[in-house]
Amino acid sequence: MRHESDSDLQLRMQLELTLGGGPIGTDLASAFFRNLAILDTKTHGFGSPLSDLVKASPEFRSEHESVKDFIRDAVREMDFRGIIDYRELAEARKKVPPPGLGFPGFQRLHVLIGSFQGVDVYLHDFNADPVGRTYDAELVYHFFDHFGVDNSDAIPDSSGHGSPGQMAFWILQRERHRTGNMPYITEVVINRPIVGTATECHSGRCRMVEHDSAEEGRPARARDAACGGEDRGSAPRAGIVAWPRDTR
Repeated sequence: MRHESDSDLQLRMQLELTLGGGPIGTDLASAFFRNLAILDTKTHGFGSPLSDLVKASPEFRSEHESVKDFIRDAVREMDFRGIIDYRELAEARKKVPPPGLGFPGFQRLHVLIGSFQGVDVYLHDFNADPVGRTYDAELVYHFFDHFGVDNSDAIPDSSGHGSPGQMAFWILQRERHRTGNMPYITEVVINRPIVGTATECHSGRCRMVEHDSAEEGRPARARDAACGGEDRGSAPRAGIVAWPRDTR
């Protein structure tokens, strides 16, 4: 296969991604062919076809329910102590384990993503009602996948590795990248509302603490400063970050 031209290898790769992943696969392949920067990031935001596909998957719904459960348990614990403080949900407090999201079997997302290598989770617009014992917020997930192939992807196995398209992908990535064909980071952004009730508290003394600035006196940020993330602008009451991305 090494004797084939770049265009022939690209056709092999794109054909498999299109057959297995539809128009999204075509777009991912085209971005790879054009990419000149090592580990550039291609973002698929709210409402994009890839974001909607991941959001609708049973794998994501299951992970989202787990995150909601951990938040509910943490809020009930705070409610029992009498103070609800969104900063208790920050990544450093380890209250909310990071979701791990993979797509086994033969499905579109197995072809397009396989599994994500990292995720940042943000909590936006957290509000708690001390009278009704309810809370609501928006969760925003940023999932990251390394769109590239490892040596193991070129070895045939029962998971579909070692196909002609993946072999072409491997050659393009490692031997034909002078005019493109660079791996990149696929970022998929999903937002989901959450609503819950702090039913574990019966003391009648609970209150919510709202912070318009962080503990250090600076504006609260969308990413917890303790995680070493870049500043993404002021976002009061944004409190969760988990599992810094791993681009491998």
